Amino acid sequence: MRNGEEEIEALFWEHSFRVQQGEMWCSLIVVTAAVAAASGMRFSYDGTPLAEGVVVGGAVSPRISVVGNAPQPVAQTSPLSPLASTPPPSPDGPRRCSYPPGFVVHETLNGREYHLSWCSQPGRTFSYQQAEDYCRSLDTNGHPVGFHSLSLETPVEDSFITSIIRHYEVPYIWTSGYKVSPYLWKWRSCVASQYSRWSFTGRFGRSQPDNADMNENCLAILNNFYGDGIIWHDVDCSLEKYVICERPRTHDS
Repeated sequence: MRNGEEEIEALFWEHSFRVQQGEMWCSLIVVTAAVAAASGMRFSYDGTPLAEGVVVGGAVSPRISVVGNAPQPVAQTSPLSPLASTPPPSPDGPRRCSYPPGFVVHETLNGREYHLSWCSQPGRTFSYQQAEDYCRSLDTNGHPVGFHSLSLETPVEDSFITSIIRHYEVPYIWTSGYKVSPYLWKWRSCVASQYSRWSFTGRFGRSQPDNADMNENCLAILNNFYGDGIIWHDVDCSLEKYVICERPRTHDS
């Protein structure tokens, strides 16, 4: 391994999960290297060009360049005291929806269909895994692909989801994002992207993701809990939230 500016240090992380449709396995081998970050190139797990998708970010080692809009590294200290000036609000439920009972597809955007859990199950919230299970349980009505928890693969989609959260005054939702390593977060859609939109603050005033509770392995969108707008936070996967489910749209749907 060479030293100095020419040094290229790669981290390999392997992860797999079962996809409901077809019982396929999606394996992840991510190579994070200084040369890729410097060039701005998106890289795939098998060396092929990428679409949008994996959330890349997190505290950054001074020796490793990470693709994505990663916050600066923060010292992990313990114990910590929450910021007294910005406590999370006591969330009210989302605004009522006008869709008829049994309606499954509530919104569409650029070839994607979205289901809003609070429109079909008012007041019901889910843990991270329960949210994914709920999405998979939705009636497909003959659609060849089932729903999964939301994966925010582009800035356009992220802005669209933000507008939904703002309109319905939803306090928080789950996405499908989860932590692969301190340096990388992944969507269930198995594609990678430079795009991320982590909050600049949190319960302890630190840039996200900060793993404040030492077990914050899942990605949620919070609605201005810390005066930071509608934005991404790492949170404990066991906490309960609403969820937006999505699937690709077919020509016949």
